[in-house]
Amino acid sequence: MSRTIAIASGKGGTGKSMVAINLAASLAHAGENVVLLDMSFGMRSLELYLGMEYKALWDICDVINGVCDIDTAVLPVDSVKGMSLLPGTQKCEYPELTADSLSAIIEALSERFSYIILDCPPGAGYPVECAIECTDLAVIVLTADYVALRDAEVIEEMLLRSGVMDRRYVINMVSSELKEKDAGISISEIDRGLRCRPLGMIPMDYNIRASLAEGVPIVAKRDSYIADNFRNMAVRLIRK
Repeated sequence: MSRTIAIASGKGGTGKSMVAINLAASLAHAGENVVLLDMSFGMRSLELYLGMEYKALWDICDVINGVCDIDTAVLPVDSVKGMSLLPGTQKCEYPELTADSLSAIIEALSERFSYIILDCPPGAGYPVECAIECTDLAVIVLTADYVALRDAEVIEEMLLRSGVMDRRYVINMVSSELKEKDAGISISEIDRGLRCRPLGMIPMDYNIRASLAEGVPIVAKRDSYIADNFRNMAVRLIRK
């Protein structure tokens, strides 16, 4: 039985798409068949981060509108065996996207994939609402600051209203050089502010940004400490 996971963030700049890409790749490395959906309509980016910009000819709205079938639009990721991508649309208006049409896409994908990862746009807009309606589990990505925490709490309220009880959070860009008083917020404050379980923490590392520019997930270097971080997060999700 397949599982659908929404990766969400209350604000931009938290590294949410990086988390979605590398969590999907780590699940694939664990032997799962994974597809990543770019839900950032009008501002899609995942095919760039995966080095597939010249292959992304069709998108999720083309599938919904019947312009192409889903097998044509879904692309295997060259750098990660077992991982695929369904690109988002560049259109700024997308009336064809509804919770029902997204649910139909997910149902079709569930016949081929064990994990369906929805990379939501930042904030609490309509595509996020649709994704939340269709998800089994949600991962909220935030950084260690008060604005990110406040916005993450808004996302968690949306999830609770939609009945999504299985929720986790990931703290990204954790700096070992900053003391708690300098960072402005402690890990314990984040844990008190959110009513869900932690999934993991990702340290600040400029190699992550370099990997996105190169179009290869950072976990492709499987003997790195960052790959170990994501591997542990993937194991926690699989063992759920």
